[in-house]
Amino acid sequence: MECGFQPLPQKMSGVLKDVVDRNKRKLSKYVLFVNLHLTLDEQNVLKANIQHNYEENESTTVEIVEAAFLASSLNNLPHLRSSFFSTSQFITWQQAWFEHENRKIYGANISLTGRDEKLNTLRTLIDNPEVRAVIVSGAKDIGKTRLVLEAIKHRAVETVVSVNRSIGASDLRYLESSNSNVVVLVEDPDPNNIKELINQILSLSSLKLIITVSTSENSPTINFGLDKRIEIIQLSPLLEEEARELLKAAEARLDYAMESWIVKQAGGNPGILLLAAKQGTALTILRTKFEQVLGLKPSSCREQDLFF
Repeated sequence: MECGFQPLPQKMSGVLKDVVDRNKRKLSKYVLFVNLHLTLDEQNVLKANIQHNYEENESTTVEIVEAAFLASSLNNLPHLRSSFFSTSQFITWQQAWFEHENRKIYGANISLTGRDEKLNTLRTLIDNPEVRAVIVSGAKDIGKTRLVLEAIKHRAVETVVSVNRSIGASDLRYLESSNSNVVVLVEDPDPNNIKELINQILSLSSLKLIITVSTSENSPTINFGLDKRIEIIQLSPLLEEEARELLKAAEARLDYAMESWIVKQAGGNPGILLLAAKQGTALTILRTKFEQVLGLKPSSCREQDLFF
């Protein structure tokens, strides 16, 4: 099996012309990543072969990114190294957004509703260098993950998302960078690890930590005293008007009576509202049959009766 630089020039000969012809458009730049250490002479030979038979070489820049440069860049960006090469621990913001979009019923396709104030507050805290940790708490399916992903979208390149809720404080140290400020999102970590994670982040100058925590009415209040480096955002249920707006955004096919019933049963929880929106007219049939069998009035139905 051939390996190393020797077969590359022949394999890459005329590739630029081929790409332009197939896509029917000119390129301003063509970049080739190679997992090899190349000398300047070898890079020049490779560039010449890439441009072979392409008549507009001056209009397209060809760049070779070889192994040494790539390794050096990743060493200065440990959060990207952890995202792409240590996938058991972290993923990028883009991948987290994609997974959220495909995991949830409506994912990120529906506009964020009723959260403008919280969204602006969270963005401000994320961009505030004095704030080192932000805890976003609220009931299950209240929209914590969506809010956070939306709030850090403008810093997507600097963001990594933990895929392990048992992540420890020591894992955070490997993300510290001397060249950039990294945002780390940890969703629903082990409650016993929260204080340890925050204490660790306070000792690292280039990291900012965002934690989502699922809570219930009976959950103990999270409190870190008067430390201004730590902020807590509590997500409350949507108001009735906001709940109706969310159903409308989800294009729920419901009459006013059914919509009102859903809004009442959902209690302002976006997850339940979107699930109801997906059921649409089928939910009307289920509700009618349920009430007929049990002899219940609409007002006596419980939240868990909404989907069965």
